[in-house]
Formats: sequence, structure tokens, C-alpha cells
Amino acid sequence: MRQKILFLLLCGIIALFAIPALAQEDTMPDMPAFADLPPGEWTQIMTGGETTCMYDTPYSFFVRPADAPTDKLMIYFQGGGACWDGFTCGAIGQFASRYQVGDVSTVGELTNNFGLFNYENDANPVKDYNAVFVPYCTGDIHGGDAVVTFDVPKEQLGVDFDKITVHFNGRKNSQAVLDWVYENFVQPEQVFVTGCSAGGYGATVNAPFIMEHYADVPVVHMADAAVGVTPEYWDGLTTWGFDKLGFLDEIRPNTFNTEYMLKLAEMYPNNIVSQYTTYMDQVQVGFYGIQTGVFVNAGNFLSVAVDWSAGAIERLNTLNEANENFYSYLTGGMVHCITPLPQFYDLQVEGVLVSEWIADLLDGGTAQDVSCDLARGQCINEPGM
Repeated sequence: MRQKILFLLLCGIIALFAIPALAQEDTMPDMPAFADLPPGEWTQIMTGGETTCMYDTPYSFFVRPADAPTDKLMIYFQGGGACWDGFTCGAIGQFASRYQVGDVSTVGELTNNFGLFNYENDANPVKDYNAVFVPYCTGDIHGGDAVVTFDVPKEQLGVDFDKITVHFNGRKNSQAVLDWVYENFVQPEQVFVTGCSAGGYGATVNAPFIMEHYADVPVVHMADAAVGVTPEYWDGLTTWGFDKLGFLDEIRPNTFNTEYMLKLAEMYPNNIVSQYTTYMDQVQVGFYGIQTGVFVNAGNFLSVAVDWSAGAIERLNTLNEANENFYSYLTGGMVHCITPLPQFYDLQVEGVLVSEWIADLLDGGTAQDVSCDLARGQCINEPGM
């Protein structure tokens, strides 16, 4: 098994989007109107105001108008790790320059031409959608609202600083993007809200605000590799300031994600809420290990994965049983995420391609639950290609 140690889990994913340092600006720039953006090209839009990345550097987002005019819209939340205390934030603190928003040429999803971002593939279910890409640089799954200074165990981590101040500003950043969306897409035909990993949580966290704003518009939510299996004593949500979200009456770490989606599906029965995951997602298992005090490696991966997988199945079953408008896709193996990967067009379970499953979600009338068969060993093995 090719397992990732702590630094890879906390730093490596975002390292894909490493960029040069930028100077922060306090003013709110004039943001261009959607109608003025070039079709078929990504344009970067600076936000200014109260937006910032975790180390107080500028925030921005990206927009790609479809090649041909359309009223359909995808809002995609980027993934890339998380931190919540002096140890985890200190571990990534030495890579501060990587936790910033780059330009279009440095953001992997927008340049790799994979998954939902492959606009040359006719099988892409969002090929003809306008796209808004919400970058991730705050370590708080796009939902935090707090500025925290942590004591860092410098000797343990081998760093040269003993304190670090982190801006968990994901909620304000996301809202700034959504405010622009609301102004420029007054009455879209359909909205697809999705994202991978931390972006999958970001899609979930921000979905109720999007659904509330577009009360008369079909909204499809799909969280990619963001199941939310965490121990009850983990205090990351409190550290991030999730009590300020105002959607749930009570924030319980071990059931937060499930309760959030339960309420989301119940409050908006005409919309779709959904999840995708692999049975032993190596990154989700790795973060679960860190939250429970275990650094996952090849020797202990299976024991940690068994606990995580049991929790994942329990949460998916709870959501499937409670809501007719919730759908899930569970496949085998350890691969993390699917929407930004080339496997997006080949992965299938029981003959259902994941790309077709998402197309069915967007179609609105043909969606279904898809699952590997644990009894037949399908969930342990890598998915069929």
C-alpha cells in the first residue's frame, strides 16, 4: 500500500497548487461582470474586502463561461487538506507560500484537463455548463470564521517557530464568491454544487445558502470524498468557528456532516443531495487517524481503515434510509476523489460509470444509489476500469 505520512496528508495535496507570494490588498476591487468574460476560458477575479487566505494573503476565484451560451451553472469547491491545532497547523506552517491562490496557469484542476474539467470529452456531464471555481487556501473546509494563534511544538515538528497565527476565513471567502454568482446568475436553469475532499465538505457547508437563495431553481449537490467520519472528541469544528454557520442548532463533530446533509435534504426536498467515496479512501482514513492520534502507515492502515469504513457505511446508510432525495456512490479501493481525476470516465460499479451517475443526478429523474458489494469483495478491491 502506498500510504501518505502526515506531511503528505496536510501539505502534499495543496502543494499541487503552489504559487508565488502575493501582496494583500484591503480594498474591494471592481469585479468584472460575467457577460464581459471570454467564453471557454478561465478568468481570475480578485475579491479583496474581508477575504483572505490562511496566512493573510489575497483571495480570488475563477470563472469559465461555457463555449456556447447557457443558463446552467457548476460551482466547484477546491480541496486540499486541513489543520486545526498547533501540531497540524505548525506542520503546514513552513509551507505557508503554498496556501495562497495562484493564477490560472498554476491551479491543477484548471490546467490538467481531467474529470469535470475536461471540456473536450463529450461524456463530461458539465461540458456545456458555466463554471465557477472556488479556490481553497484556509485549512477549514471552506467554512471557518476565526483567527487563531497556536502554540507550535517546534522541536517535535522540526520547525523554527513556536507560534503560528491562522486565518480560518473560508466562510467569508466562499460568500464573496457566491455574492458575485448571485449578482451575475439571477435565475439559472440549474446549479450543480460540488467539490473534492475539503471541497466536498465546502460544497456541503455552502449548499444550504445556495439552495435558499435559488429557491425556485433545481440545485444538485454532490460531495466527492467527504464523508465526515470523525471522533466525537475532535474539536476542529469549534476551532474553525463553525458555530457561526447558523444552519445546525448543535455542532457535534462525529455526526456533523451527516446531520448537515440530513437537514439539507429535508429542507430542500426538490433538490438532490449526494455523496461519492471509495470504501477505504486513503486520505480520509489518514485524516481520521490523525484525529484519533494515529499516524497512518502501511503497517497500521488496515486497522484504521476498518474503523473508518464502518463509520462511512453507517453514515451513508443513515442518509439513504432517511431521504428519498439523497443518493450515494460507493466504490472499492483507496483512491481519494474522482471529480478532478482522469479515472472519472472509466470508473464503474455494477456497470454504472461514475460520470453517468453524475449525469443522472443532473438529469433529475434517473438518479440511483450505486454500491460495491462488500460480501463479494468488491469494496476491498480497486474499482473496475
